[in-house]
Amino acid sequence: MSTVLRFTDTRLERPRVRDKFDLLLGIVATFEVCLGERLLYHEEMFPVVELRVELAQWLSDAYRHRENFEFRSMESDEEGLLWLRRVDGGWRIGSIHQEYPEMQTLSDAEVSEFITNFIEDVDRWVHENCHVSISSFLLYVCSFAAEDAGAASLRFTQNTASATFRNGPFAGPTLAMSRGLCAAGPSSRPTCQSTSYLGAATRYS
Repeated sequence: MSTVLRFTDTRLERPRVRDKFDLLLGIVATFEVCLGERLLYHEEMFPVVELRVELAQWLSDAYRHRENFEFRSMESDEEGLLWLRRVDGGWRIGSIHQEYPEMQTLSDAEVSEFITNFIEDVDRWVHENCHVSISSFLLYVCSFAAEDAGAASLRFTQNTASATFRNGPFAGPTLAMSRGLCAAGPSSRPTCQSTSYLGAATRYS
């Protein structure tokens, strides 16, 4: 039984994509989670780009450490609009608004495949209809967030950027920014957590 994250009736509800909020919250669609022929979850006016960014971050990091995924939009107080939870032998998928309790266990390969397909589908729609590359746009925004936080230098390659802090509370670590996401190491040092899309301010822990 295949799992599909599907979106239709997609539209940009703002004049154009000018900032991260236009990109993440301005593009909405009718979103569905289907397992085979069964519709598990259906939601209109859903922020599919925001979900795409959250899923990409989770897939590149927390997924590898077998951590659960819980999606909450910046425009919603409800956590778990979409969730993936680790169980024996794989993962379960669901939502706080799901149509029925789905007990099927999904393998690592299945989860990685349907998330990757969703990311690629969203990227394609945004590129074709808004003429924007999501990864490049968020990388650009992330670099400015680092600069505003006091980065002494910024260095760019084709798909990544890094920021070095020489003074202040973040002196020392280099923030590596890739595909619109930010992470720094080692874990004992300050970490830039998603300056590209979580709120208006740069967040550190």
